[in-house]
Amino acid sequence: MIRFLISISLVIISHTTPCLAVDYHLYINRGYIAVNTLDSVPYIAFNESQNFSTYNTVLKLVPGDTLNLRIENTDSIGHSFMVSMPLPNPVALYPGIDTTFSIFFPDAGLYSYYDNTGLNRYMGLGGMISVNSFTGANFYWNLRDHQADWNRDIALGINVDPATYLADHFTINGHYYPVLQNDSTAIVNGYVNDTIRIHIANLGLMEHSFHFHGYHLRILASSSKPDHVGRLKDSFPVRTMDNLVLELVPQQPGLYPVHDHNLVATTIGGNSPGGMIMIISIQ
Repeated sequence: MIRFLISISLVIISHTTPCLAVDYHLYINRGYIAVNTLDSVPYIAFNESQNFSTYNTVLKLVPGDTLNLRIENTDSIGHSFMVSMPLPNPVALYPGIDTTFSIFFPDAGLYSYYDNTGLNRYMGLGGMISVNSFTGANFYWNLRDHQADWNRDIALGINVDPATYLADHFTINGHYYPVLQNDSTAIVNGYVNDTIRIHIANLGLMEHSFHFHGYHLRILASSSKPDHVGRLKDSFPVRTMDNLVLELVPQQPGLYPVHDHNLVATTIGGNSPGGMIMIISIQ
């Protein structure tokens, strides 16, 4: 395939303080996501290699960094790249073409990046940009809900009716429980009195609400409820396209479940337990 290089310079905010340039090279890949042990459905993701993974790469920066991003659209159709902030307009990603651009991130924050074309975000194209100078343990939860027959129809170019949406599988980082327990980027492991941060982005179509057994966590950032920053709670609603950063300082050891209080999301194909459940481990 012949590839061309498009260079785009996005001057978001002028700055005079020194900053680092952080380079990422992403690929748009098509593949399949498991909906149970016997079946899978079409899915698309932003990966760091040409090998498909359901895990959309987390782009990690510190405040003051400039993100230099190169994206290869290996798909046969056009896509786009949008950031919840500070990128004001989507960048077009043409099929078979490499696109490079830069974004300056002056402040700490958690942002969602995604394809805002049609239902491509629903089909999997979306991840997190974490601008974070915290050097302790960081964990990342990319939330998604899907209706299996929608994925199949959309991949075939068949129109779907939003009024008929009824999600039947639920994932974090592309995995459902118990497979999720093998995801070291998501499953919280630590020690009593550690300071732990959990970064959550809801890139699905449904609202979710996570309940922690054993611990209360503090809200450090919320894109939809900034007035809730500082609150100490054990349950956290996460609206669609919401970004949430939580801080956990565990006061006791043990194995404790975390699950969506929307109980349909703790199933897989209608069977429980599954979906958005995990067991955290504190020693």
